[in-house]
Amino acid sequence: MKIKITCKILLIALFNVALFSCAATPKKTSDEITEDEFVFMTPEQMKEAARKQAEAELFELGWTKKSSKNVDATYGNVRLRARKSYGTFNISIVNENGKTIPALSTSNEYITSAFYLKAGKKVIKLNQNSSVKSYSRETENGMQVIYVIDGLANVVLDFSCFSSDPKNMDINSVKITAAVKNTGKKKGDFALKMVFDTVLGETDRHHFYSSDGLPVKSEKEYRNIKQDDWFVSQNANGSMMFTFAGLEATAPVLVAMANYSTFENGGWIPNMLDYRSFDTILSYNNSAVGAVWEDKKLSVDEIFSEVFYVTLSSVDEKITSNVLIKSTKKNEAKKNDKNSVEPAQKQDENDSAANSKTDNTVLDESKKEELNNQDSTEETIKEEPVKQNLSNEKYSDEYIQMLLDKIEMLKEDGSVNQSEIDVLNAELDLIFESMVK
Repeated sequence: MKIKITCKILLIALFNVALFSCAATPKKTSDEITEDEFVFMTPEQMKEAARKQAEAELFELGWTKKSSKNVDATYGNVRLRARKSYGTFNISIVNENGKTIPALSTSNEYITSAFYLKAGKKVIKLNQNSSVKSYSRETENGMQVIYVIDGLANVVLDFSCFSSDPKNMDINSVKITAAVKNTGKKKGDFALKMVFDTVLGETDRHHFYSSDGLPVKSEKEYRNIKQDDWFVSQNANGSMMFTFAGLEATAPVLVAMANYSTFENGGWIPNMLDYRSFDTILSYNNSAVGAVWEDKKLSVDEIFSEVFYVTLSSVDEKITSNVLIKSTKKNEAKKNDKNSVEPAQKQDENDSAANSKTDNTVLDESKKEELNNQDSTEETIKEEPVKQNLSNEKYSDEYIQMLLDKIEMLKEDGSVNQSEIDVLNAELDLIFESMVK
């Protein structure tokens, strides 16, 4: 009997030793990096490893329904808001007087600014789909919004606030990361698109400006985005600059500025009309910025992310350079080249030259006074599409013919976009109705 008991004790002891040994030396997963591997990494490999680690952490934060809250937080001159029930978000400027100036539309619980997920051939507007569960919460330097599509994918939006100028540390920029994780049962193709319903330029002479210093007067798309490219929505009260390349940004295949209805009614790639203004008869004075990123093939549980930046300002001045990229370039030049003063001077000269060529965009005194008298703390409401009094000058025979040509082209296309055709036909109907009157 004593021998049997002793054997049992020894077996238990050996089992505990084995269990402890397994716990102390966990099995290395394919994504984990050992200390030895890290030492021999190139700077590019280190950067990629850090990116993957950051992506993984976005999905390991223990999101629960109870932890989800509406967000209304201010960091420097950036105000971030989110509605947990809708999965919507908003970005505003806080000026030196503490007043809030919305940079994106605040109407309808911010529903018009959104991210879209393409999974295979299926397109989902993340903040307006019954199959999507949404949660939001404040973080140490911003906020996060997560979308859960059961059996398909999870998408996390991370808004991280920071300063574009390390010298004064005034927070004025937001790094926006959109990460997608395949939660399905098989490998699949995924892609992201964003549409921001901007409002600042809708009270200015021009809706947008690009990095060439020229105003964007009608719908326009940009491809092959470079580090020096940037886009601005602004008026006398503030500005919102978009940076899609440089730093950690992942350059989209397409950036577009158009009437909001072009994004809302078009396909994954919007059907742009270079001659169509931002104040069409169907959607008056309603502009937006859109970006489309390339498709990614994800294995099960694999993650990818897209990154871009917005920089806010309440200073009434013409934007002539990208403060994010410019400051980064100067810092890199100082580190790598002792004679970096000359290139920096040349850059300043180029900025000045570009500024001298641009139109004076300051509003006339009466309009500026009207804007300044508005209570910026109040939620702005976007105008609903209205029928405008059409002028023969604006809606000429040439314009009508271009609309007809576009409709015919869409009909001849193998992949007919009926919604876009309907929009164009409706615009023609209203034009003809006005001409009859």
